[in-house]
Amino acid sequence: MKKTLLLLSLACLLCGKTSAQTNDSPYAAFSFGLLTPLSTNGARAGEYTNGASVNLLAGNSRNEEHLVVSGLCSIISERATGLQVAGISTYIGREGRGVALSGVANITRESYKGVQLSGVMNRSGAHSRGVLIGGLYNRTKDHFSGLQFSGMCNIADDLDGIQLAGLLNTAGELSGVQFSGLLNIAKDIKGLQFAGLVNVAEEVQGVQFAVLVNVAEESDFPIGLINIIAKGEKGIALTYDMLGNAVVSFRSGGKYTYGILGVGYNHKANGNEITTEAGYGIHIPVCKWFELNNEFKATTIGASSSLPALNVGYLFAPSFRLGKHYNLFGGVSLNYMTAQGKDHIGLFPENRLWIGHTEKRLQQIYIGYQAGLQFIF
Repeated sequence: MKKTLLLLSLACLLCGKTSAQTNDSPYAAFSFGLLTPLSTNGARAGEYTNGASVNLLAGNSRNEEHLVVSGLCSIISERATGLQVAGISTYIGREGRGVALSGVANITRESYKGVQLSGVMNRSGAHSRGVLIGGLYNRTKDHFSGLQFSGMCNIADDLDGIQLAGLLNTAGELSGVQFSGLLNIAKDIKGLQFAGLVNVAEEVQGVQFAVLVNVAEESDFPIGLINIIAKGEKGIALTYDMLGNAVVSFRSGGKYTYGILGVGYNHKANGNEITTEAGYGIHIPVCKWFELNNEFKATTIGASSSLPALNVGYLFAPSFRLGKHYNLFGGVSLNYMTAQGKDHIGLFPENRLWIGHTEKRLQQIYIGYQAGLQFIF
């Protein structure tokens, strides 16, 4: 048995050496080792092109053609194709193709075509294509086509595809989708920006969607409660509706969509009269001085109380431009209103389409109205 093992070991050594060439890039069909120079390729391991290699700790080679597996890290000075697996990191000096799996980091200096998956970080250079999946961080320098997914952060200069991050995406130019739980930053967007809180861009050809804030130089379709669009529209509106809500709201957006965020007073409420309002609107331009506004809003009456009344509705409101700075608008609304207990029963309109009052909850669907005047900055 010992003789057999010895012969097999010698065969592996001879295989590596007899297939090696004497030129500047020697070749080994298979390489095995602990770390350089304790390997079948010896002290010159960094000069070799390997068909496949297995390294118990660390590997060092010039090129890897089919497979490289390292317990800790692989250092490939030029090119790697096929499957690259490392317990901690894989470094490729020029270009890679295939699948790279590392416990901590995959780093490619120039380009990688395929899938890079790591527990913490992926980094690729110019003209990469494929999928980057990092637990914390993905970074591409010039152009990337494919998918970036990270638990924390994706950074790309040019990206055709999708960026997905739990916290942050940044891109120079993006054609595709940016999706982040917290923040997206891009220079030029062709496609969709979707963020849990904030989107920031210069020129957007597509849709910006953020729960809170969109910021852009130019964006026709921002969907957020606050939209700071340099070439868009911002204003303060005073509105009054059928329930007795007088609300001052900040309205901001682009050519077609806008956000609404306001606070006001209800003169019919008993006790707590503070009212808050939030929603989204859609402009349908008809001519220079006339447009059709469509608003979807939620209004809370008695906002600081423990049992406020909630009104959710759709408003169709034709709008007339009066000069450069004023809009006069008003129209009809379809509403659903609800409240716990009977403290707010006096707020509910007498005319309704449907009623569902019980001892514990008041519910009603009704047709209402709203009118307003907006000052445009």
